[in-house]
Formats: sequence, structure tokens, C-alpha cells
Amino acid sequence: MMSTTTTGKEAAGLPDGLHHRRGVEFLAAAAGMEPDKLGAAVVFGEDLGFSEATGFFLDSKRRGYWMTTSNECSCPSYRYRGGPCKHQKKLAAILRDRAPHLPAGVTPLSSEELAERADRIAARNARLREELAGLKVRATNPDRRGFCLPEEAEA
Repeated sequence: MMSTTTTGKEAAGLPDGLHHRRGVEFLAAAAGMEPDKLGAAVVFGEDLGFSEATGFFLDSKRRGYWMTTSNECSCPSYRYRGGPCKHQKKLAAILRDRAPHLPAGVTPLSSEELAERADRIAARNARLREELAGLKVRATNPDRRGFCLPEEAEA
């Protein structure tokens, strides 16, 4: 009996785990990108049906793309080592650059405002250190456990 499908190393003449460039070009066209102008890294989000951000990274021999998420990658390095590969690190860097750094409605502070804020925090911390240094610390009774009441409350 003859098999109608091929898998693994025989599929489309590509190594196992490598995705054909035409499939990535199709996804790029669906996302509104120009398929013929794809770079070495293409990242798609949930808008195309992926459960999380998914990157496709061009193989060094330019045969196809490795499919990468933050949790796994189809490249041999990930399968062999079992830990983060260079594709996952690159995907993380791309997502970090794309992500909004501040929550909605929060405006960024200028360098002068940041310096003023740091000075206010330093002054507050110095004041708190002085207050703590002025507190009278009394020895705890080894027979009692838990919270020690102030001397005024014990009387």
C-alpha cells in the first residue's frame, strides 16, 4: 500500500520542524504585510488565530522558517538542548520592544521629573531612618511569644 502523505524529513524536501516559506508568506498576506518583503523574523499575534505571539525565523540556509513561541521552538537546538534557543531569545526581544512600557493612561516622566521624584524618595527614606533610630527598643520577655505591646499599654 502506498502512503499519500509524507512526514518528517521528506515533507516538502525540508528538515523536520522547518516550515515552508510560502506558508509564512500566506500568513503575512493575511496580516496585511507584503509577502515578498519579509525579513528574517516575522511575528504574528492572536489576530491570526495563534494562541500566543508566534515568531517565524528564517533558516540560515534560507530554506524555510522555524516556528517559535515563548515556550517552544521547532528548531533542532531547542529539541536537543531543551532550553531557550536563539529564536526564543530574539522573539522575547522583539515582543519587549513592541510592548507598551506603561499602562494605559499613564504618561511618561521627563528626566527632570524623575530626578525630583528620586530626591523626594531619598528624603522620605532619610526621615524614616531618623525616626526609627530615635525609637526606644526594649528587650523582649523570653517567656512571651508574639507581639510585644508598648510599655504604655502594658500598665
